[in-house]
Amino acid sequence: MKQLTHYLFPLLFGSAFMALNSLPARSAEMDKNVLATVNGANITQEMFETYSKRRGKTDQSKIKPAERKAITEELVNRELLYQIALKNKLDKDPEVKREVDNIERNLYASAAIRDAVSRQTPITEEMMKSEYQKVIKELPAKEYKARHILMKAKQDAIAVILELNKGTEFAKLAKEKSTGPTGANGGDLGWFRDGQMLPEFTAAVAKLDKGKYSETPVKTQYGWHIILLEDVREAPAPAYEELKDKINMSIRNKQLGDYIASLKKKAKIEIK
Repeated sequence: MKQLTHYLFPLLFGSAFMALNSLPARSAEMDKNVLATVNGANITQEMFETYSKRRGKTDQSKIKPAERKAITEELVNRELLYQIALKNKLDKDPEVKREVDNIERNLYASAAIRDAVSRQTPITEEMMKSEYQKVIKELPAKEYKARHILMKAKQDAIAVILELNKGTEFAKLAKEKSTGPTGANGGDLGWFRDGQMLPEFTAAVAKLDKGKYSETPVKTQYGWHIILLEDVREAPAPAYEELKDKINMSIRNKQLGDYIASLKKKAKIEIK
């Protein structure tokens, strides 16, 4: 039954057209719109476009003839399965009905979101740049350049620190002993900001002086680290163009969140 419900998902999407599509073509224009018929039911250009767009083919002009044929064949298969499902009264099956109800609610919810977004205040360049200034103020002010040696056991990490204390080169020990993927590069992590590494790792780095390594192992979910801080610099702010798309999405999500919050205030909601 779960396999059948899987097939019924796309069927629901095209079912609204069935009543019209079952009528005979009345003109050359309508004939042109019909791509195939399955037991008298039409598969139309509109159904093709809807189905192909849901598969990511938003630009219909870029669909090649061979791909168009393959998609049409999929629609024919879908229609056959749809018809046999109705013939076998699967639309009366309780599990299928629950699944169809869930899909229908998701579709209407998505439509409501699209409608709400279309009604929102247009996002202007001024709004975007104002939000950009807020974002860059909240970004970490520093970047760190570091190396690390990762060991599975704390005692092994302590043994590495003892070797470092004797003057052994950090990169050499990283190549020989580190269990992490950066070991082959001498433990080099390059430049990173706060938030790009695990919190306990970044906290340990921030306490180090430039050119110093951690004198006690630093534990994370990956094991025990010995960290060498090689350099520190002021973090350059990313350009507006780099963040523009993310800022637009952030503003849109906030608008949508505010809209849903307003709906909740008006609704009577009881969570049990």
